[in-house]
Amino acid sequence: MKNDLLTTLSVGIDVSSKSNSVCALNFRGEIVFRCKAPNNLPGAEYIAREIINHFTEDFESVTIALESTSYYNLHLASFLSTHESLLPLNPLVYNINAKNVSNYKKSYTDQDKTDPDDAFAIADYTLFLYIPRKRECNQYFLFIYSSIRDFFTSFEKQLFFFKRLSIRRSLV
Repeated sequence: MKNDLLTTLSVGIDVSSKSNSVCALNFRGEIVFRCKAPNNLPGAEYIAREIINHFTEDFESVTIALESTSYYNLHLASFLSTHESLLPLNPLVYNINAKNVSNYKKSYTDQDKTDPDDAFAIADYTLFLYIPRKRECNQYFLFIYSSIRDFFTSFEKQLFFFKRLSIRRSLV
C-alpha cells in the first residue's frame, strides 16, 4: 500500500545504545508528539503506545524511520513493523542510512546536534525525500543479518591474528 503524504503520520526515531528519541510530524511539518524511551522492550512498547495514542482520524497510515546505527535499530524496527496494535495503522518501517540523515541535517543550520533534533530531522526526511525501499525487519532478516555480521567479525579477527603471526615469523 502506498502511503498518501497528507494522511500519513511521519515518525522519526534517533536510536542509540541506551535510549530512543522519537518525534512525530503531520504533513505540515508540525510536531504531533515527542518522547524519549529506553532502548529495550518496555521502551519499544511505550513508543508503540505513543504512536497509537496520537494516531487520530486525520491519519490513515504511519511511516516510521529509524537511523541505522550499528545494530541498535534492528530490534526496534522489527518490533514496530510486526506489532499487532500497529498493523491496522498500515505501518511502513524504514532504516535510513545515517550518512543520508547527516547530509539532510546540514540544511538545518540553526539546529544543534541533539537527539530530539535528530529525531525531528529523520521524521522530516521521511516527509519530503524519496525513500527507495522498505527493508523487512522480521525475525528471519535479524537472524541472517546477525549471522553474516558475526561471520565477518570473526573472519576479520582471524585475519588480524594470522597477519600478526606471519609478521612475527618473518622477524624470527
